[in-house]
Amino acid sequence: MASQEPLRLLLRPGEVADLLGVSRSKVYELIATRVIPTIQVGSRARVPLHALREWIDRRMANGRAGLNNEATARSRNAGQP
Repeated sequence: MASQEPLRLLLRPGEVADLLGVSRSKVYELIATRVIPTIQVGSRARVPLHALREWIDRRMANGRAGLNNEATARSRNAGQP
């Protein structure tokens, strides 16, 4: 029987990038604009695996599979009342 690697509950931005098939800089942009939910572990941002899955599910249900539009819209609206 093959041994399984333990399931990670908190993902690093690079791991999220690998899972989503995007660059690390894109993940950092999505984190900075609060598009992807994170928690802080010390000074490091981590993405909870369940929150990433829920975020993907919500996007699919809303018909918004693309990543660029949401981050751009949030960064444009930042600072507006």
